[in-house]
Amino acid sequence: MNINKKQAHSGHLINRMARNSVFLILSRITDMAAFFITTPIIARYLGMNAFGEYALVMAITIFVKPLAEFGSESIICLDLVKNKTGASEYVNAAFIARALMSGFIMIIIYLFVGLVVSDGVFKHAILISAVTDISLSFCAIFLAVIRAYERMEYELLCNFFYQLANIAGITAVIFLDLGFISLFYARLFSALIFLVFLLLFVFKYLLSFRKGFDWHVIKFIYKEASPLAIFTLLITASSKIDVFFLNYFKGPADIALFEAPNRLITQLQFIPFSINASMFPFFARVSEDPNESLHIYYGRAVKFLYIFSIFPAMLSFLGSEAIINLLFGEKFLLSSVALRILSWSFIIFTLNHFLHNILIVLGRQRVIIIIVGISFLFNILLDLLLIPYYGYIGASIATLVSSFISFIITVFCTSRYAGRLSAVNILVKPSISALLAGIACYFIITKSFVSLLAGAFLGLTIYILMLLVLKAFEKNELTLIKEAIFRKKKKGTVC
Repeated sequence: MNINKKQAHSGHLINRMARNSVFLILSRITDMAAFFITTPIIARYLGMNAFGEYALVMAITIFVKPLAEFGSESIICLDLVKNKTGASEYVNAAFIARALMSGFIMIIIYLFVGLVVSDGVFKHAILISAVTDISLSFCAIFLAVIRAYERMEYELLCNFFYQLANIAGITAVIFLDLGFISLFYARLFSALIFLVFLLLFVFKYLLSFRKGFDWHVIKFIYKEASPLAIFTLLITASSKIDVFFLNYFKGPADIALFEAPNRLITQLQFIPFSINASMFPFFARVSEDPNESLHIYYGRAVKFLYIFSIFPAMLSFLGSEAIINLLFGEKFLLSSVALRILSWSFIIFTLNHFLHNILIVLGRQRVIIIIVGISFLFNILLDLLLIPYYGYIGASIATLVSSFISFIITVFCTSRYAGRLSAVNILVKPSISALLAGIACYFIITKSFVSLLAGAFLGLTIYILMLLVLKAFEKNELTLIKEAIFRKKKKGTVC
């Protein structure tokens, strides 16, 4: 009887995570659709050198959002999951904290561009891009609330309107030939649309707006989030340090050849990010419940995430030329080599991000800082050694190797605090399945889009069949998957 109750409980948890994951994945698919529409046409509109300058502006201002957020999104979500009493006042305090930090950041940026940047157009672009990222940092507060309440359908709707505005703005700029600066105003316009919709959904359906806030809450948020702020800044710096070294040693053309595939892989990473975000509230609860086994749940999640991530990585590797040619055109075809290298970082990011979340729910934020700091130092060292000689290819190798180093250390630390997992059980059968699927794809995929689609369909079919033939899923895992897909919700069931 107790076993049946535990299985039913697990089924409900899987249902809830599956539901949340579906909405967040759909939201990320919206992001990807917008990326596949806007980024290639921006690259084609600007040309290689101007697109390199566009990417450099984005690389400079990419630090604005994590600085403004100060790592507080996970803390806000975690606290609201555990205690929703006084949620409105808590959000007010987070909003005030964000406003204070944003004002300070904008003053620093204004002084920076005034002293360092001489080109007026470039200076203008940096300021507008910074304001856009500030706006998106406020959006992140309300996204944390939505995820804490596990109403990911609201995120999907808001994100849909955001990306629709983004596509409309970018398309209008290019159609009317409004120029370089107008592309950044289009981003700002869509960010403000996003903020308005999030405000409406959160305060209409989740929270009742109340005046007042507590300074102690602001201090608490900053104190708890400071390790995550350092972690986020290091992650951000690691993702863009290659661009700065490419700009110093090579120039805009190499930046463009690196950023075209790098932005593609980054965009793909939002799908596992969504899955991990949907699981975060669940693992936060499990870590607090003495009757639940965190080790069992997190081991199963690692296995599913590896199964999910290895096929897209393999397909990106084999179809790199077709993907680059389709999205960016023949001028960017050289960057297909970078895509082959960076494609494998998709697996590393997927697993790394989840394991970092496990360390967060266990209160080991400072461990993550050390891990990312070591990875960042390796990235700098490899950039200095490789970029002067190999340019964008050297930057791609540096990114992959430093990410792998981070992953190895993360696995060691997570095993220490959450329990050791069996690498054989997790890696062997999915890897064999992906290898056999990859062999089939190799003989089909060429530079054409049709061959890429055919290879993807055949490869995915073989991959799924081999997972089943090799029994990559345990019997109880297949049962839970079937329950998550086919079980209908009963009346009175809490989701």
